[in-house]
Amino acid sequence: MSLYESESGQASVEGSPGGTAARRARAQTFFEQGQRLLNRGDNAGAKEALTQALLLAPGSSRVAGFLALACTRLGDKVEAERHARATLELDPQNALMAHLLGTLLVERDQLVEAVAWLTFAADRLPDMGQVVRDLAATQLFVGDVEGARRNMLRALELDPLAPEASFAAARLVNAADDGEDAQRLMAVLDALQAREDLQVERRIEVCYALGRAHEDRKDFDRAFQAYAEGARLKRAGLDYSIEDLEAHAQRIIEMFSSERIRAMQGAGLKARRRPVFVVGMPRSGTTLVEQILGAHTDVQCAGENPALINTVVMTKGKQGGARFPDWVTELRPGDCERLGVTYMQALPPPQLGRTVVTDKRLENVLYLGLAHLCLEDARIVHVRRDPRDTALACFTMLFSEGQEYSYDFAELARYQQLYERMIAHWREALPPGRLLEIDYEALVADPETHARRLLEHVGLEWDEACLHPHEARKMVRSASAAQVREPIHARGVGRWRPFAEHLKPAFEALGLEA
Repeated sequence: MSLYESESGQASVEGSPGGTAARRARAQTFFEQGQRLLNRGDNAGAKEALTQALLLAPGSSRVAGFLALACTRLGDKVEAERHARATLELDPQNALMAHLLGTLLVERDQLVEAVAWLTFAADRLPDMGQVVRDLAATQLFVGDVEGARRNMLRALELDPLAPEASFAAARLVNAADDGEDAQRLMAVLDALQAREDLQVERRIEVCYALGRAHEDRKDFDRAFQAYAEGARLKRAGLDYSIEDLEAHAQRIIEMFSSERIRAMQGAGLKARRRPVFVVGMPRSGTTLVEQILGAHTDVQCAGENPALINTVVMTKGKQGGARFPDWVTELRPGDCERLGVTYMQALPPPQLGRTVVTDKRLENVLYLGLAHLCLEDARIVHVRRDPRDTALACFTMLFSEGQEYSYDFAELARYQQLYERMIAHWREALPPGRLLEIDYEALVADPETHARRLLEHVGLEWDEACLHPHEARKMVRSASAAQVREPIHARGVGRWRPFAEHLKPAFEALGLEA
C-alpha cells in the first residue's frame, strides 16, 4: 500500500460541503470506485472516477488528495501538484499531502519550497522514516548538510529499509570519529548486514554503506570487499550493453566530421543566455567546476539537466523518421536554429541578470557536435582527472540512476576509452576556442589561476566569489552535493592509493600503472 492510501472504505466524502444528498451519494460512489481502482493499480481508471467525484464534491479534500496520488502514479506531475495544493488549501494540516507536494516540488527543482513542505510533514510525522529521509535528501540539495546528516541518520533508524537511506547516511556520517552518530550508524548497518531476508536492492545499499564506513576507518581491505560485493549485485540486475554504446559513439564520430561541422558553421541560435556545457567522467570534478562558475553573479546553474538529451530523443528525421545521429545528414541551417530554440526553452526559466547558463549533464559528451551547431555561442568545459581516482570513485559510488558501466571494471575501462575517443574527436573537430580543458588536480592546487581561465572562456569578468563556491548556497542535486559545501580542497587527490593492490586488474584494463 502506498504511503498515502488508507484501506478501502475508510475514507468518505459524505461530509463534504455543498450539494444535495443525492449528489453527495454519487460523489461517494465515484470516490469508492476510484479507491478500489487505485488499490488494483488501475491509475487511469482511478483518475477518471476521482475526477467525477471531485466535480460532484469540489470541497472534498479527500477526493482531491486521492486524485493527486492517481496523477502522481500516472506521471502527470503538473496535475498532481495542482490537486495536492488544492488538498492542502482544504485541509492545511494534511501532513501526508504536504509530503507528496514536497516530493513533487523536488522533481521540479523548486527545492526551497520543497524543504518547507517536507519540514512541515516531518514535524507532524516524526516516526515515518520515508518522510524524514526525503526531508534529509532535500536539505542536502539546498546545502543544509548538518540538517541532512541529522535527519538521514534518524530516518535510517526509523526505517532501516527506506530506499537509499543507508548509503546516504554513510556518506554523511564519518564512521571514523567513534562518536555517537558513528556508533548509531554502525549499529544499524551491522543489523542490516546480518539479516538473511534483506531484499537485494537494500543489500546493495548496505554493501556500499559498509564500504564507505570501513574506508572512513581506513580498513581498506574490508571496504573494497564490501564495494565489490555491492557492485556485483548491482551489475547482475542491470540490462546494459557497453557494445551498443560503443557503436552509437562511433556512429556519432563518423557523422560529425570536421568537414560537416565547418560546412554548417554559424547556422545555430544566438541565444540571450550563453550555454556552457560542463562534461567529464563521473566523479571527475564537474560539479566543482559548475559551482565555481555558479558563484559568479552572472551565471545560472542548470545542473544535470536532460534538456539536450531530450531534444535529441524527440527529434526524428524527415525521411522515414531516422534517429540520431542518422538525421544529421538532413540538417539545414533553419533546423539548427530551431533545435537551439527547443533546447533553450527546455532549460530552467531565465533568472534576472544571468547571462550564462551551465548544463552539467555528463552524457552530453556524445552531443557536443550538435550543441555547437545549434547554439552559436555555446562553450564547452572538459574536466580531466587522474583516471585512477575516477575509476575508484565510480566503482565505489552507488548512483541513483545511469552510469551502468561503473559496476564492472572491464566495462568501466571500455567506457573510459570510449569517452577519451569522443573528447579527442571534439578536440579536433570543433573550432578553436570552443573547448576548454581543466585538470582537476591543477584546479584544486591553484584555484584562482584556473577559475580565471574558466571565466575568460565563458566571457565573464573576474569575480572573487568564484574562489569560495561553497558560500554561494547554490542548489546541487548530484552525488557531490555534500562535498561542494566545503571550501575547495585536494583531499580526493590520490584516493586510489590505499586500494592499489585491489585495483591492479582494473588499472591493467585501463592501461594504467598502479
